[in-house]
Amino acid sequence: MKLTISRKSFLPILEKCCSPVEYKSTKPILTNIYFSASVEGLLIAGTNLNIEIIGTLGNTGIEKYGSTTVNAKKILDITKAMDQDSLLLIELKGNELHIKSQSSLFRLSVIPSQEYPLLGDLSFDQALTVTESSFKKGLDKTSYAMAQNDVRFYLNGIYFKIDENTIDIVATDGHRLATSQLPLLESTTVIQSSIIIPRQAINEIGRLINNDSQVSMSLLINKTHLRINKDNLQFTTKLLEGNYPNYQSALPKHCKHTITFDYTQLKNCLTRVGILTADKFKAVSLTLENNKLLVQSTNPERESAFDTLAINYNDDKFEVGFNVTYLLDAINHIDSETITFCLNDEHSSSSLTSLDEPNSLNIVMPIKL
Repeated sequence: MKLTISRKSFLPILEKCCSPVEYKSTKPILTNIYFSASVEGLLIAGTNLNIEIIGTLGNTGIEKYGSTTVNAKKILDITKAMDQDSLLLIELKGNELHIKSQSSLFRLSVIPSQEYPLLGDLSFDQALTVTESSFKKGLDKTSYAMAQNDVRFYLNGIYFKIDENTIDIVATDGHRLATSQLPLLESTTVIQSSIIIPRQAINEIGRLINNDSQVSMSLLINKTHLRINKDNLQFTTKLLEGNYPNYQSALPKHCKHTITFDYTQLKNCLTRVGILTADKFKAVSLTLENNKLLVQSTNPERESAFDTLAINYNDDKFEVGFNVTYLLDAINHIDSETITFCLNDEHSSSSLTSLDEPNSLNIVMPIKL
């Protein structure tokens, strides 16, 4: 294998393909990244056995075909250290990969490419088409509510419920829940189904797609894998197994108290009072009475904080407690100047929504004070 390539074209795709690689893996082959130069061009692949990212570049600059694997972190760091406009000569010589640019020469150990655990060809049950921006928005609106290292492993990801024209996107950790609806493009035959995409894959996808792109992208799905094709990248992830909980049972069936807030005022109020909450529970008390909202907190040091907001409320006095971090997480994922807060009682879930985003819903469970 021998090729010449510009750092400018090589580095962006190398960074993306190195992203899933576990640099501290106990298996040397899994710390490596795969290279193959052929008549079709340069193929780069990185994997951690759960996620695989493959990138391709044209065959410009390829002098000799071949394939190998090399330590991902080392070749990435070397490429980053090169001058921005430099050309890289990459050549496989025996058991070494040589990287040369101007006065610099690096010799890296390699592992034969035959040992690299590429997924190979997979068959998929269905192909769905979405816009890149709507997909990214749906993930951004929900991913904050995913669980982290929960023993209920199926909560450590995002749930996709696929229907005829839409995908319902859901995430929950048992204390809060976020939903969003993603419209499907084109009139393809859709199999009603559901999948759970793991947390690490969601994070990787977030780095690959853009908020402002209206380009359509395909989602290829089977019972065990999701594949996304975007530009010259192919992203594939294993899916989580398990039965996702009936999230619809957590959605409020009615709303006893509906209060509309200015986004900035509510966020700043909760942020101020949250400073003096106890580290473990982050509890704040919300009291509705006489056209005002009283927000207060205390901590084990007997310190306290109080703040009030003027609201439109003429009902009986009502008090409920929440984890302020969960409230602020939900608020921070609403893009609107006004927020509608639906409250029921101290035992039932409450929702935060916006008229500007009718397809998104944020649920927070109350806590005992």
